[in-house]
Amino acid sequence: MPRLPAVAEGVACVLTGRKWDVLICSVIAVFLLVFAFQLPDIKPIARTYPLVVMCGAAICLCVVVYRIFRPKGGAAAHAGESASGGGDAVDAAAEAENGAKEEKNSNAYVLWYCAAILAYILLIERLGFIISTAAFGVFSLLYQGNRNRAVVIILPAALAAALYFVFANFLFVTLPQGSLIQRFF
Repeated sequence: MPRLPAVAEGVACVLTGRKWDVLICSVIAVFLLVFAFQLPDIKPIARTYPLVVMCGAAICLCVVVYRIFRPKGGAAAHAGESASGGGDAVDAAAEAENGAKEEKNSNAYVLWYCAAILAYILLIERLGFIISTAAFGVFSLLYQGNRNRAVVIILPAALAAALYFVFANFLFVTLPQGSLIQRFF
């Protein structure tokens, strides 16, 4: 069987490890393309926000695709691996066990954070954009281990207010005021 050139072999190796990334990027690219064809039908004043989102998504997509297909370390990285001696079978088993524990912990960490995002989405209509965004920001900072009280309180509140201002005044997006908040005011 003929051997692939080094570049093609590297790309094949990268693609097998990241096939879901490539698939997701392809789906997003098709979505952006369909959305781009619909953009002229949107009123000019309402076109700003979708255009900003579409451009940001396209830039992020390009970064992800670049990271998928960029060459990895090359011969120098492989030379460093062989110079280290390869390790012991006991060390390899211990590393595999630690890796499994870390993966289990990271999966739980991600699942809890996804639950928090779902709660944010469900509460945004009731609490309003500013309060729910600030509360989610406080939760996120605490969940990631930040214990600086000034940062945990001031940053989410300021960011939520700034985002509200930008969305309302420049992107012309109406954000939820909050049904519970409207009852009291």
